[in-house]
Parts: sequence; C-alpha cells; structure tokens
Amino acid sequence: MKKQGKRLRFLGLNAVDDVASGLAFQRRYGWTWPSLRDPERKLALRFGATYQPAFILIDAQGRVAGGFQAAGTTARWNALVSRLP
Repeated sequence: MKKQGKRLRFLGLNAVDDVASGLAFQRRYGWTWPSLRDPERKLALRFGATYQPAFILIDAQGRVAGGFQAAGTTARWNALVSRLP
C-alpha cells in the first residue's frame, strides 16, 4: 500500500463507537488517517456500505471505484488498489 504514495487518501467512518472508543480503536491499530463519526450511517450508505467493516475505494473524480464488505487483508487491499489508473 505504501507504494501508492500520494495516489491514496484514507478516511474512516465510525458508525458504531462513541468518539473516545473510536479514537482508542484507531490508536490500538496505528491508524493515522482521519475518521468521521457516522452514527446514522448516512455516509456509509451513500457509498454502498451496508455491512461493517466495509472498504470503499473512491477515485480522484469522487466515484466509487471498488470495494468490499468484510475484514480486509493486505492482499485484498493490494488487489483493489491495483485497479487504480
């Protein structure tokens, strides 16, 4: 994933945890990207995420370019990101 450099930006959506629990989760796993609180799942549903965790890839034009709804692995992420132009 690091090979993608500036081509990728990560954003988390927290639909379940309160703010403190969500931040603790991010720290535990070393996630450094921003995360938005989405308790009503409006953003998640807008991008087609009906199950959590969901990983959605949005292209530079703001379109959904791919994704999956399950726990992610490095191999699965790499396959998804490799579709980027």
